Amino acid sequence: MRISYGRERRVYEYLKHQGFEVFYPTYEKSYEVEGKKWVKTLSLIPNVLFVHSNEDMLKQYVGKEPFPYFHYYYKTYTESSVGNSCTVKKKAIIVPNNQMDEFIKWYNTDIEDKHYLNVPFKFKIHDKVRVTDGPFKGLIGNVVRFKGQTRVGINIDEVGFICTNYVPKSFLEKV
Repeated sequence: MRISYGRERRVYEYLKHQGFEVFYPTYEKSYEVEGKKWVKTLSLIPNVLFVHSNEDMLKQYVGKEPFPYFHYYYKTYTESSVGNSCTVKKKAIIVPNNQMDEFIKWYNTDIEDKHYLNVPFKFKIHDKVRVTDGPFKGLIGNVVRFKGQTRVGINIDEVGFICTNYVPKSFLEKV
């Protein structure tokens, strides 16, 4: 779901209180201003919340009070029609449950040097692997070379790409 800038936390808290399963990935950034250190919590994917629900349940909240800035996140595509004309259509983005589970598992692993990119990764080999040991044990994805290291990466449909920190090849099994 899409929320206008800086309001993700309020909508997250409200939807949790309404009984929805909501995922709001954040990270902390340290600042130093005039000798004082500050830590600010920022959204990993600005203006986005992940809500486990269906369209009918969310209709009563989308674009309505108390959050008129809460909407579906759409992807646009073109559809050919009769003749040479094309029609631009919108469809709400739906992340498959298995990808969301892996994203949440990746996010909840408290380790440095894991990465999120807002663009998909082009895999050279599409062999799936499972991490058998280490902090990402159980994660299923593709082997990637990222920053010169062997890592496990996953494309999250219409959202981006996540990858682990370095994973020794002995910690990987083909799925």
